[in-house]
Amino acid sequence: MISPQSFKSYDIRGLVPDELDREGARALGFALARKEGAKTAIVGRDMRSTSKELAAGLISGLSSGGAEVVDVGLVSTPELYFIAGKEKCDVAVMITASHNPSIYNGMKICRKGTMPIGGASGLYEIRDRIASQNLPAEKDNYTPRLVEHESEYAYKLTSRAKLSGKKYRVAVDVANAMGIRELMVLGKIPELSLIPLFDTYDPSFPNHPANPLDHSTLVALQDKVRETEANIGLAYDGDADRIGFVDERGEIVTADVITTIVACALLREERSALVLHDLRLSRFVSEYIEKAGGRSKECVVGHANIKSEMRESDAIFAGELSCHYYYRDMYFAESPTLTAILVLNEMARSGKALSELCKAAQKYCQSGELNFQVQDTGSLISLLLQKYSSGKISQMDGIKIVYPSWWFSVRASNTEPLVRLNLEADTKEELTLHLAELQTIINSHTHYLK
Repeated sequence: MISPQSFKSYDIRGLVPDELDREGARALGFALARKEGAKTAIVGRDMRSTSKELAAGLISGLSSGGAEVVDVGLVSTPELYFIAGKEKCDVAVMITASHNPSIYNGMKICRKGTMPIGGASGLYEIRDRIASQNLPAEKDNYTPRLVEHESEYAYKLTSRAKLSGKKYRVAVDVANAMGIRELMVLGKIPELSLIPLFDTYDPSFPNHPANPLDHSTLVALQDKVRETEANIGLAYDGDADRIGFVDERGEIVTADVITTIVACALLREERSALVLHDLRLSRFVSEYIEKAGGRSKECVVGHANIKSEMRESDAIFAGELSCHYYYRDMYFAESPTLTAILVLNEMARSGKALSELCKAAQKYCQSGELNFQVQDTGSLISLLLQKYSSGKISQMDGIKIVYPSWWFSVRASNTEPLVRLNLEADTKEELTLHLAELQTIINSHTHYLK
């Protein structure tokens, strides 16, 4: 069983076994191999109790479809992308449902070059192929090939550490999930004294959901940083392709600040390089990139869109509000651990605490991302375009309307039935004024969630 409803914009995700089971994974593997003409495939999985069985079905289906399969076992999603890029395989699949509860599982799929396969780039075609294909009988005793990758992956990351012998205490919340794999990499950097939180695998997520974008999940990390006087706190999500940051005071550091710090660090190595940032990030991101000699460009939200544009434009780096950070040097894929290393490098180079680096970057007042359920997104967008027609309008992804001292964006989520609002202004007074006005308009179509 693999339900058509489990095919999402960016990945596959559903309840196990009601919407996804071993036979459904086998059917998907066969359809994927045939559609892509795959001769080589890589499969990895997270720590969920259902992931091993789904991997077995997927491997069987890929093999029946003509692919030689490499099983890399228990890995983080960034690890899988690294292996897929290094091995130049035709397709790669990570079995995970990220931070979703343990009753869910899913798959993130990419083709050669770690290019994501999403709804608009072939995933829905695979869904339709499954419905019409004749799935052959399962092969007996197929044994996938194994590949050693841990040492090379660790070296790729740790070789970027330039801490000049300075010692740092680092609290790391891996939330009983795949960040444990990344914790092992950080442990190979001699200057770091790690303070791990929740570093045993448990798919029930007994301490908190593995989702650093939800600030309530960062409380334990904030407390640990303050208690141990750590220099920095890191929080990985369920499959470890996102990372949240806490400074030495236990304060949360936003993604636009981290994007700025990392971009400026990379621009010291490659001046005039292009950096992408999603359109929801603060104005100070582009200001600092350009001040550092780089070129900045806003981009559409979503990992598939960003990875594609990075390749087309040869961008060195991209940052996203959702705490995804992408690197040309990592096959245009996410690398949260490289992000942490580069932030630590900047702390060492400057001799400043993370809070000092943050203070230098933050210039404007922000609403944060606010979510609403809207019955008619189209009519809401039309109303906003009419009311704010005097601003500079972009419809790259939803709408973004910019005025000299403030801006806002409204866009439909790609993953949930929500409309998301972001607003930034020069002053708190202006932020409060325009936020109240926009909430009144949006609330006439919906109700506010969080």
